[in-house]
Amino acid sequence: MSKPTAFPPDESRLPFEIPRDEPYREKIARLGQMITDRIPAKNGILTKDDPEYWGLASIVTDEMADVALKMKVRKPMTLPELVKATGKPAGELEPLLQQMAVVGLLPDDWPQPPRLPRAGQVESGAGRVWPRTAPVRRAGCGH
Repeated sequence: MSKPTAFPPDESRLPFEIPRDEPYREKIARLGQMITDRIPAKNGILTKDDPEYWGLASIVTDEMADVALKMKVRKPMTLPELVKATGKPAGELEPLLQQMAVVGLLPDDWPQPPRLPRAGQVESGAGRVWPRTAPVRRAGCGH
């Protein structure tokens, strides 16, 4: 069984310094709390010492945080849905979403082009490719 991770970390053992010269940004803390899976951070308020906070604060602008806070975690949204949720025009929102994807805040889930089934796979009616199962052999049937 592994030991629990202690936060705040022992900074003397880190190869970098945690930035503390910037003011606390509430939006970044709320975003970090929304997307983390670490229980203490999920249930409490993030501080500037938490890795979720300083990791996001270094790459996410307040404008990006505003948009991300209108989204749900792991639930895709279309551009028209985001325009409605944020109140920003699509022309302003698209470059911002591109920047958010570049810094890693949004997943790169572009639709994949259709592929032909490979050997050993069968295409279902929904266009998905599933592994072909082995033929069923029954005991006592003479196979």
